[in-house]
Amino acid sequence: MQKLEEIEFDPKDRLGEGGYGTVFPGMYKGQKVAVKIVRLIDTDENEEHILKRLNHPNIVKLFHVESDIKDKYFALELCDASMDQLFLEEKHAKKYRGPKLPCCFIVLLQLATGLEHIHSLKLIHRDIKPENVLIHVDSDEKVTIKWADFGLSKPVNERGTFTQTRIRGTMYWMAPELLKQLDDEEKGILEKRRGTVKSDVFAQGLAFGYFMSDGKHIFGVGRKIEPNISKNRPVNLASVKSSRGRELLLEMLKSDPSERKTSQEVVEQLQSTMKEMEKRLFELLGAPNVDLQEVKFLIDEGVNVNCVNEKGLTPFLHLVRECHTKRNLMETVQLLIDNNVDVNSKDSDGWNALHFLCQSYGSEDLINIIQLLIRNGIVVDSKDNEMQNPLHLLCKFYKKDNLTDIARVLIDKGIDVNSKNDSGFNALHILCFNFQKENLIGVVRLLIQKGIDFNCKTSTYGQNVLHVLCRHYRYNNWIEIIKLLINSGIDVHARDKQGFTALHSLCKSKNKVNLIDEIRFFFELGFDVNSTNEGGWNALLILCQNYKNENLIDIVQLFIGNGVDVNCANEDGWNALHILCQNHKNENLIDIVQLFIKKGVDVNWANEDRWNALHFLCQNYKNRNLIDIVQLFIGKGVDLNFANKDRWNALHILCQNYKNENLIDIVRILIQNGIDVNWTNNKKWNALLFLCKFYFNDNLIEIVRLLIEHGININHTTKEGNALHLLCEYYPNENLADILQLLITNGITAKRNGVVERIQHKVDLNYRTNEGNALHLLCKYYPNKNLINILKLFIDKGMNWNCIDPKILIRQNPNQEYTEDCRQLFEHIPPKAVGNKIEIIESSSNGILPVSKRHS
Repeated sequence: MQKLEEIEFDPKDRLGEGGYGTVFPGMYKGQKVAVKIVRLIDTDENEEHILKRLNHPNIVKLFHVESDIKDKYFALELCDASMDQLFLEEKHAKKYRGPKLPCCFIVLLQLATGLEHIHSLKLIHRDIKPENVLIHVDSDEKVTIKWADFGLSKPVNERGTFTQTRIRGTMYWMAPELLKQLDDEEKGILEKRRGTVKSDVFAQGLAFGYFMSDGKHIFGVGRKIEPNISKNRPVNLASVKSSRGRELLLEMLKSDPSERKTSQEVVEQLQSTMKEMEKRLFELLGAPNVDLQEVKFLIDEGVNVNCVNEKGLTPFLHLVRECHTKRNLMETVQLLIDNNVDVNSKDSDGWNALHFLCQSYGSEDLINIIQLLIRNGIVVDSKDNEMQNPLHLLCKFYKKDNLTDIARVLIDKGIDVNSKNDSGFNALHILCFNFQKENLIGVVRLLIQKGIDFNCKTSTYGQNVLHVLCRHYRYNNWIEIIKLLINSGIDVHARDKQGFTALHSLCKSKNKVNLIDEIRFFFELGFDVNSTNEGGWNALLILCQNYKNENLIDIVQLFIGNGVDVNCANEDGWNALHILCQNHKNENLIDIVQLFIKKGVDVNWANEDRWNALHFLCQNYKNRNLIDIVQLFIGKGVDLNFANKDRWNALHILCQNYKNENLIDIVRILIQNGIDVNWTNNKKWNALLFLCKFYFNDNLIEIVRLLIEHGININHTTKEGNALHLLCEYYPNENLADILQLLITNGITAKRNGVVERIQHKVDLNYRTNEGNALHLLCKYYPNKNLINILKLFIDKGMNWNCIDPKILIRQNPNQEYTEDCRQLFEHIPPKAVGNKIEIIESSSNGILPVSKRHS
């Protein structure tokens, strides 16, 4: 190596040589560089000055310059080859053998933007030719095309011209105006002429044509080139496949410099052409049946198959993202691969083609497409932004029987079988969570054989695969899979972060299958039947919350036979009877309740909110045999008057929630057994108020009569009024008049927060709530056509309309019309006098009062 001050180079290893210098490989500050040596007598400061001004990714960088007594040394960016080396014979030693170049138009655009930069700095290159177009390959094998050799470059004026005293450059790559001036010089015509940057554009067109025609000069061969340039005969133009490329060349190779495109216009045309082709390519690849012939035409035209759309997708990713809709996916993928598509491109979420395919392509030939991609260099173990690899997505979404074969291909080609996503799930967790086919055991066996960590726990809940399997998988071979995991060494008694064992997870499963065999198997494995999680739930409590099948009683008996504590309560005080009465909806609930009571469950046990089993039963059980279960509780000594922490007793809860017509029978039984009908909750509601608001069967009148017979306070009021208010606002049935008559006959008053007050057999309706009085509530909410009859009832009792025009309220009611009968009825009711004037509220500013939807 020859060492200078900061540059060193090997003078025996020559990279290239021209009329203006020789290039050697060298080093500068530990970096590999190209060292260009020019004799001092052949150079001035021009090239150094120009290189220092140029800073562009498509122009070779200058790092350092130094001199000795005879030479100047330029430390330049080291490139891998020049354009002409692309087209050398395969056996040639200097043939370029590096990574594939970008698509045709990307190469052209890189060169065009580089030349535009040169011209924007008021400079001209003057020696454009394929030998001065260099190919740079970085450490990631990204290829960039760069302009080099600025030994002949000169400054130009604002018009892009300069005084040209002598023609310099390479004749085969000169513009016609330069060839003419050179010819004039040879003839002795030494007239001064102005050079122009348009000559660079012509030479760039020649370089473009050379590249697009695979190394042919557009104007011919050898001595024919110069005359063909002079006479504008591009004899090899047809060698350029792209019609858009040919159109661009014709614009750049015009004989008259004034008609020739500028370097900026070349850039703009390239960008426009590329954008148009790329848009069409995305459209074609988005179709269910991709038109391969048209895609091939666009590729031949020079479209960038690795461009990116506004969503951050390459055409390849755009294709595979919608792979489930494609009818000729395999053929399309093959065509793109054959034309240098980047199979490892990723979207903004870090997904590559394998991610999309494993998620969305559900056909059995998925294995063939994956193998094709693997043969063409796709990174199999690629992870997205959430650390998911393709195996995770395959195990989550793929449902065909050849899942095992595809998983084997991915694993054998290097995918990390133990890779975990952000939630700590590995492929086995994901598989057992999602795959619901009987051949699951084959995939599990494969993953175990390939070394997956089956004791790995998720980071979110700390579950191992046994927890996941017990919670989600339900097929006849479930026990076989468990045995396979046990024989492989899984920790069968592992707990998750909430203290759940596999038995707990099994009992939490909501799949509608028979669990008795699986639970019996776990008992045989030695699971502790009374083991609780961190919330104090044992397996029986969890089972009663989640299991919905008729054979629940058989499983409960199995638990009891294995020594479960039937009175175990969780940390909130819920025991199995509470949870059962809240969640079990089947008619055989009574048999399970009997079993629990027989085994010693305390029917009066209350949780921390003072709810007992009867409360839960009255709130949640909707079957008609509720009456039998209530009688069972009563027979076992349940405290009917026990109230929860909000002072609700069983009668309150029943009247709010139970909708069957045999409600009256259950209410009668509760009354006969001593429940307090006048008990009120913390909001001052009694049973009658709950009935009037929530019960809509026609036999409501019979239940009201029953409560009246047993001394309920029919004048009891809350913030919403008394029973009369609630009926007028909520009850939709046609027998409303009969119920109102019953209440009025039995002395109801409605002066407080309501509408009707019985005073010496007269009804005072002048008291108003925010929504008015009873008349107003009826007009506004009642849905049936017998409204007029109920209004007459009120009027017969002495009602007036209390300052709000009823016709406005009736018109707000979508189920009513303001008929002539209504008009005549209200015509005879005087408004209430306020002081010395009549106060009549006709409407709001828009003629409509607020409407609330009450009846559906």
